[in-house]
Amino acid sequence: MGERLGQAGRRMLALRFHLERFVDQLHRRLGFLARRMLDTIYSLIRTPLSFPPRILDQLSLKLSPWLPSQRQRMRKRLENIQPQSVAKEEPDSDPISDLSDLIREPRRVNRFTTAIVTTGVLVVIGFLSGQIREPDNGDPVVSAVSAQDISTSTPIPTPSSTPTYRPTSTPSPSPTSTPSPSPEPTEEPQPTTSSSEVESTIHDPLRFGGIAFTLRNEGNSDIHVLMIGLDEPIRLTSHRSDDRDPAWSPDGRYLAFSSHREGNWEIYVLDLLTGEINRLTDNPAYDGSPTWSPDGLWLVYESYQDKNLDLYLIQADGESSPIRLTEHAAQDFSPAWSPRGRHIAFTSWRSGNKDIYIMSLNTLSDSGAMNVTASPDAYEDDPSFSPDGQYLAYGDVSDGYEVIYVKRLENYQPTGPAESVGQGRHPSWSPDGNSLVYIHQNYDQFYLIASSLDVWNTAPQVYVSDVYLGDSDWSQIALPTELGERLDQSIVDGEAPLFNEQVTANADGVPPYLLFEVDVDAPAPYLSDRVDQSFAALRQRIIDEAGWDFLGRVDNMYDALASKPLPGEPADSWNKTGRAFDFYYRYPISVDPQVEIVREDRGNETYWRVYLKTALQDGTQGEPLRQRPWDFQARYGEDPHYYDQGGKWKEEPPVGYYVDFTALAEDYGWTRVPGAQNWRTYFQGIRYWHFENRQGLTFDEALLEIFTVDELSMVGGYP
Repeated sequence: MGERLGQAGRRMLALRFHLERFVDQLHRRLGFLARRMLDTIYSLIRTPLSFPPRILDQLSLKLSPWLPSQRQRMRKRLENIQPQSVAKEEPDSDPISDLSDLIREPRRVNRFTTAIVTTGVLVVIGFLSGQIREPDNGDPVVSAVSAQDISTSTPIPTPSSTPTYRPTSTPSPSPTSTPSPSPEPTEEPQPTTSSSEVESTIHDPLRFGGIAFTLRNEGNSDIHVLMIGLDEPIRLTSHRSDDRDPAWSPDGRYLAFSSHREGNWEIYVLDLLTGEINRLTDNPAYDGSPTWSPDGLWLVYESYQDKNLDLYLIQADGESSPIRLTEHAAQDFSPAWSPRGRHIAFTSWRSGNKDIYIMSLNTLSDSGAMNVTASPDAYEDDPSFSPDGQYLAYGDVSDGYEVIYVKRLENYQPTGPAESVGQGRHPSWSPDGNSLVYIHQNYDQFYLIASSLDVWNTAPQVYVSDVYLGDSDWSQIALPTELGERLDQSIVDGEAPLFNEQVTANADGVPPYLLFEVDVDAPAPYLSDRVDQSFAALRQRIIDEAGWDFLGRVDNMYDALASKPLPGEPADSWNKTGRAFDFYYRYPISVDPQVEIVREDRGNETYWRVYLKTALQDGTQGEPLRQRPWDFQARYGEDPHYYDQGGKWKEEPPVGYYVDFTALAEDYGWTRVPGAQNWRTYFQGIRYWHFENRQGLTFDEALLEIFTVDELSMVGGYP
């Protein structure tokens, strides 16, 4: 009896071995199609379709109307679902479905019969796809491979670069032409397939598709798209208000984005075929950062309601009210939808630090969201799933560097440490999952980089810009030809200048430019004639955007040539050139600050970003602040440790709407300066209040614009 059982066991093992061998050969012959269909069969056998009653209660009330009998049958089925089927999920057992599939009434299908029939279909497809021959080693090999299989079945490689958690220098991408590699199949196609057919089927990530991104020029942000292989991007939006956060729909026909075009931040959808733009959300609160579900029927986005930033769902056709996904007291933002449609990654402050979390749509519980980074000394953001859901890319800003990391996932849980693949922010996957596109900034230039996952420094640039570039998203779908003709008719190239710097002519024998008095509260309110209009325009822009006159009072503008610098300050003060101002430094350190200062380390230097709290807190001005400000008051507290550090981070981002003064100042030519090396122990060295407008001049050149050589020589130390 034991011998018979042993023989039966060996037969079962042999049968299992042959089945696994057969499945492996099907995988290699049919690539993506075989894997996807086998995954579906496996999921049908192993995992019953389920959906949590909590979200169904909301969906049944807020989605398109259902017949009462349908709703009753659905609820009866949900009541019979065992809890185990909801809580446990494997990545390969996840049906290819999303919220829309889950609320449809399921069909009663014999799962075993489905498996047998589908397997038979796979065998027939394998026979029709190519001739199977038996080589000497006994392994069946496919002798004809379709171009579609070549392009889609390539697995995403495991990043092989050595983890670089703290890069020591900022690499500058050298200008190179964009390579166009072609997938190399392991076997030559049969002569029956023409080269032109193969060429038209292969979706080379560096030759086909387009990358949408935001460009900010002349104080306004718009959506652009760069088709791979072209030198210049195509501008898709041209509204006088900001448009940003582009997100491709899965079929490439629609582009969702955030815009302030109707008085507050809302989600819009652009139909690339018709050119129509439809407003999707409609509430006074801030809405932004949309991301599509895999079937293109839903969008997840961030919204600032009840004085908190959370995630919400809405149907892409706008036929339902938004559904709230997260309710944690901390901010949740920057969502990314998984390719299978059952998980959403997002950034959150719920751990006291900015980390990446993943939430399952099967449970929809804030307590069930998993922290996949859990790094107290780093600040991760902008998560992005790979096309197969096996990797998660995100950006990290720590120790003064912006680094792109990739983390391996198994069952949507991290496995092993993250590995760095490039330096930048806003990562987005290529359609085949073999590359990442991200934004790299080097001083005043922005690079759109397409980086390989295999080699850290393999980063061919796709596009270079002298103005702000961000929010990239990659699609394999080419733009319709009709779009270019329509854009040529509707969009006028170029922007109206933000201001006109009018210069007063001088008599011969004196410097070409004068100092003009500026109507502000300052000890010496004078600016060079070359920058006074830019300051006035910036001041008015702040009044319009923030609702109050932030620049109406400044601590300093012009310094006399003979004035001596304070201890620790440079002698070559740009205030002496009439090209600098220092705003009222007490704004951020008052009891109820209307100005917040965020610390930004860049390499070995510390910069400060200035945010102004808006006068109106109804959503019409500004947006939520996602960063924790720096608390300078802590340096004077009881803990001496904070004095040595120059302060500490505040516990959480402040409540309310804010305007990024630093970004607006750069639009008008006024740039911040880094703090002195001793800023932690010397308050005057912090310099968060100081802004300059150099216009590419050296200090000596700027002085010679408003002073004669004799006047400078009388002071001494100047040319």
